[in-house]
Amino acid sequence: MRRLSMYALLLAVLLFAAVLVFGRGAAEEETDSETGLPMEVAEWLREHEIGPFQESETDLDAIYQRALEEEGPVTVYASSSRGPAALEQGFYDEFPGIEVDWNTIGTAGGIERVITEQETGAYTGDVLFVSDMSTQVNVLSAANMLFAWTPSHLRDVIPEQFQDPLLAQRYEARVIFYNDHDQQEAPIDSWWDLTTEEWRGRIVLEDPRVSGSTLDMMSTFVLNADEMAEEYERVFGQPIELTTENAGYEFIKRLAENNPSMIDRDSEGRFLAEPQPDPPIGVSFAFSRIRDSGNPEHGSLSWTVPIDLQPKIGMLYPSGANIPYRAPNPNSAKLVINWLLGNEEGGGGMTPWFVPGNWPSRVDVTETPEHPYHSGKAWPLERLDFWLMDIQGIFAIQDQVLEFVHEVF
Repeated sequence: MRRLSMYALLLAVLLFAAVLVFGRGAAEEETDSETGLPMEVAEWLREHEIGPFQESETDLDAIYQRALEEEGPVTVYASSSRGPAALEQGFYDEFPGIEVDWNTIGTAGGIERVITEQETGAYTGDVLFVSDMSTQVNVLSAANMLFAWTPSHLRDVIPEQFQDPLLAQRYEARVIFYNDHDQQEAPIDSWWDLTTEEWRGRIVLEDPRVSGSTLDMMSTFVLNADEMAEEYERVFGQPIELTTENAGYEFIKRLAENNPSMIDRDSEGRFLAEPQPDPPIGVSFAFSRIRDSGNPEHGSLSWTVPIDLQPKIGMLYPSGANIPYRAPNPNSAKLVINWLLGNEEGGGGMTPWFVPGNWPSRVDVTETPEHPYHSGKAWPLERLDFWLMDIQGIFAIQDQVLEFVHEVF
């Protein structure tokens, strides 16, 4: 029986809820003349200076005083468990009396929690700190469930596209990993190499039927089908003969035909970094997983990323920090978001994510973190050639890509 993706189920729920919320607001409420938002939504945002009504000059001391009057604790729904460590970098010293309830429930779990609260009116969440910006932008933001707030002193150093409609705290990436115990050079230089006989049965893939990020990676191949076709001709010396709609789908099909081993999360694939003959290769792993290499807690693991892979080395995508509509502690939420954006050295609240494979969204952070166990190894973002996640494009085709994935895997 075909395995049904939890990601697909969640997406269906989100789309249904978005139609209900957006339609209800348009049908039952008058709209704000300045923003076109339902009046009730606009009034809440204006009162708390969030979204289109953000203050022109952020006064953190005033926000802190208002936060002390909130009932608290500020509730964060997160995909990362590193939040408590970030807050321990000085947040509680700077803002005594502000308590944070950090809930690591995953991207899908966080989005689902927000949608449920918005539908039932049981507002609890104050900050949504997850990836999958495509769903956040095209469902939650579009349905007036989630809004951005950026402190004024950072508005010039975070790209506008990652402040509006939602704020990105950092960038992450999906890439290929290879075992480098004995391989001094990358064993492949093209994504198409993975479709050759040499790699049959030697691929470890984070399952796109389970992982939203891997599904986004597959959608990215489809959206960049022309580049994939050109790369095929470079590798094999002749134009590609399609049995599918385009070269992106063709790559996915041929990858599936090479019998990859499927894992639900990339941490399950650490075994490929152990010393072994003819090691497998990892596909659609989080770049930040490179931190496992040399970590004594994981034994003698050693792996790295082929950074000259063609046509791109992988997909770069933003991870957000935003405020749900009617958050009960909006001022405390602002303090947390400001903290998580860190400082110019990648320190403060950014510290746990200032690691190889993660990059702050603020461009005034000019330093690149070195690998914690391999001195001198660093991966500056400006030297890496990624596809940047197409937030709108992925959302438009992800259902089609997911259906195709189910057919071929």
